[in-house]
Amino acid sequence: AGWVRPIDYSTRITWTSASGRVTVLTDWAGGYTLLEGARGLGMPEYEYYRRESGVLDGDQVAGVRALPREIFLPVKIHGKDRADIIHRRRALARDLDPFTAHGGGRGTLAVTEFDGTTRRITAHYTSGAEGDMGRDNEGLLWATFGLKFQAEQP
Repeated sequence: AGWVRPIDYSTRITWTSASGRVTVLTDWAGGYTLLEGARGLGMPEYEYYRRESGVLDGDQVAGVRALPREIFLPVKIHGKDRADIIHRRRALARDLDPFTAHGGGRGTLAVTEFDGTTRRITAHYTSGAEGDMGRDNEGLLWATFGLKFQAEQP
């Protein structure tokens, strides 16, 4: 009887920057852990355009469109020493940079489920990596961020 690898039911989330650099936001060994509370990875909200008739009860749906969607990913970054955590934070800031003049801009969030299916979401980083040096948000070898992205086509 050989060793059987257990099924991994975790979700893998990556951010690919506009310049093609990939950060695995769910790779504990690589220094990133997704915390509880991620939002916006499911269906978007919808707006209905309705038309009323002067002679019929109620209304009719004349059109539907998906509303812009915010994606929130609470992430913990950790390192083996202070220099390592500073390096990881700087690399993340570089990869999230929304300015095209700096080589940034829109990127891609890829969400891979345990069965191997992957969804790709084109998005822009909007906030969350500003840094909060409070005791509950940062330590010598770790820092937490609530990264927010805006999906272009929700």
